[in-house]
Amino acid sequence: MSLALASDIIIAGENAYFLPSFARLGLVPDAGIHVSSGAPYRRRAVAVFVDAGEKIDAKTALAWGLAYCVVPDAEVVSRAQSVARRLATGPCAVLGQIRSLHASTSINSLQEQLRAERSAQEMTLETHDCVEGVRAFFEKREPNFSEH
Repeated sequence: MSLALASDIIIAGENAYFLPSFARLGLVPDAGIHVSSGAPYRRRAVAVFVDAGEKIDAKTALAWGLAYCVVPDAEVVSRAQSVARRLATGPCAVLGQIRSLHASTSINSLQEQLRAERSAQEMTLETHDCVEGVRAFFEKREPNFSEH
């Protein structure tokens, strides 16, 4: 469960659930769950199921922002592969910048975050993927990113 919560994208099957056993076993939550609990949208859920050890079903996990989506159990792998393919064919350098910027929001002041965003945007504007993305937008077509 800790590793799942450390993930950027959780695709849950309809019958999936999160059930932390740490406190019930007299253990401290581990494997980085405390780091992932810092995300504002995860604080409520982590407090409830880590501290209280409550079972959270897939639909509740989705409503609380823990899961990216909930699909029929038989479709979990195919949906995960579809998302992975979309990310792999996307503007990888930009996606990395977005991930990094998102992670830094919890440690940066607003001014520092704005500087980091400006710097990332300046680097991004110089990439082929930016040119391709803007061109595709105006040509009303899907972009063909190449910088992977």
